[in-house]
Amino acid sequence: MRGIQAKYYIIKGVIHKLRGNLTSAISDIQHGLKLASNQPVRVYVILGNLYLNVSNNMQAKVVFDAMVEKYPDSEAGYSGLALVAQNKKDWGIALKYWDMCLVKNKGDVKSWWLVK
Repeated sequence: MRGIQAKYYIIKGVIHKLRGNLTSAISDIQHGLKLASNQPVRVYVILGNLYLNVSNNMQAKVVFDAMVEKYPDSEAGYSGLALVAQNKKDWGIALKYWDMCLVKNKGDVKSWWLVK
């Protein structure tokens, strides 16, 4: 039952995001993740990007750090951490994380994060 409730809040959060209500989107998606943390990578990416959109680099870093720990084979957490570093204008750290993305892909660059 918690899984269904979690999906409800995550979908509700995505709808808020589409309507431009980012604060409500963050709140709902966080609530959904608290109910069931076994969500796909893309849910965490949405939450991290929402934090970036509201200029909360610290919370975005927390989300992307958790992604790196939870999904170590995915480059999504590393690309998020690179974006956080870019927002802070910490270019050396940003390059380190972008390099990690390349290593995770073994040269097979995925355009969704390269565009970032």
